[in-house]
Amino acid sequence: MRYCFWLLLPFIFVACTQTTAAPTLTPMPTTQSIPSPTPDPISVAGFEAFLEKVKVAPTEDRNWMVGQYFVNEPPSPLMSDTAAIFIYQGSGGSVRITGDLNNWDADGKLYMQRVSGTNLWWHRGDYEPAARLDYTYVIDDVERPDPRNPLTINTGFGVRSVLQMPGYIPPRSYETAVARGTLTPHQISSENLGQARTFFVYEPPTKIVGQSLPSVYVHDGGDYLSLAGMQAQLDVLISERAIPPLVAIFVPPIDRQVEYHSPAYRAFIAQELVPFVQEKYDVDVSAAKTGTMGASLGGLVSLRLGMEYPKVFNLIGSHSGAFSLSQDRTPTMFANLTKQPLKLHLIIGTYETAIRLPAPEGDLLASNRQIAAVLEEKGYAYTYVEYPEGHSWGLWSAHIADTLSYLYNDHNG
Repeated sequence: MRYCFWLLLPFIFVACTQTTAAPTLTPMPTTQSIPSPTPDPISVAGFEAFLEKVKVAPTEDRNWMVGQYFVNEPPSPLMSDTAAIFIYQGSGGSVRITGDLNNWDADGKLYMQRVSGTNLWWHRGDYEPAARLDYTYVIDDVERPDPRNPLTINTGFGVRSVLQMPGYIPPRSYETAVARGTLTPHQISSENLGQARTFFVYEPPTKIVGQSLPSVYVHDGGDYLSLAGMQAQLDVLISERAIPPLVAIFVPPIDRQVEYHSPAYRAFIAQELVPFVQEKYDVDVSAAKTGTMGASLGGLVSLRLGMEYPKVFNLIGSHSGAFSLSQDRTPTMFANLTKQPLKLHLIIGTYETAIRLPAPEGDLLASNRQIAAVLEEKGYAYTYVEYPEGHSWGLWSAHIADTLSYLYNDHNG
């Protein structure tokens, strides 16, 4: 037996040495959740996170939490690329927003929400990345600008706050040291209107030797001077040769709601004012070098002047032209009109869908699109541009240069 054991031992040893070793196990990686970064409290996401905390906090702690949040002086509105949150801290029975974002609805449908147990009010809206909108707060029926928004605009209805979304590109500044033109007041007695009218004539600081100057007649002339800063724009644009030297005639209205619909006013401009200016100033008398422009009802009267007096005005500029008034048939009349030798520049805000101040003016966006369709169909020389904005001097002032450059530079077609 001992002999047999030793005979078998080498085989046992070999078998043992050939046994497969147990595999080495690689430990599975430990999955670790990476916490989301805490949003900046002074942001849309941060404010919404703060709101959720306040809403679940005990009522007695909420005012303290709101006070702590406002220690950092958050601006209003808070903005992301496509959203804006308006915030207000203060007493009041109701707080609402009115402005371009709801067509200045007198009923104020945009009520801000109050966080229960606090004096914090808020409203969130979604807007285009490049939107620019005027607005005000209405606190217990008292209208005022947003106290947390330093960006404001002077308008014919007072100071308003401005929402500028992050993608909006502000217009250039015209506060530049350049040669200045002159502004001369005049008065003319009008037989068509049965009254004396005051107007202002801008003359550029430079002229083109041996050439008469083109001219532009500006309705709501006082507002284009005071609210749009058009005189300074003319100075800079002419000095930079962005437009040729030209004479601008600024005509303030007396009762624009009446006269801008009136054939007598249009006759005054075309039959009395234009000859007066052409007699006293060295301006080109051809219709191809004579333009007229205006905003809202001023845009309407500008188009009507081109339609009715094409031998006087060929260059037409309209900023948010009020072509949709129920008592006015301008779009239909223009569609039925034989094509005239007009060159037109039109702009409109996409928020101008139910304008109601100071009187109902309807859907300006739709009526401007109707005019643009006629221009395209009949082959007019024209430019038509829509912007994500409202019925505002902010829109109109920003595009004076575009209008003048298109109308008065031959290379623009």
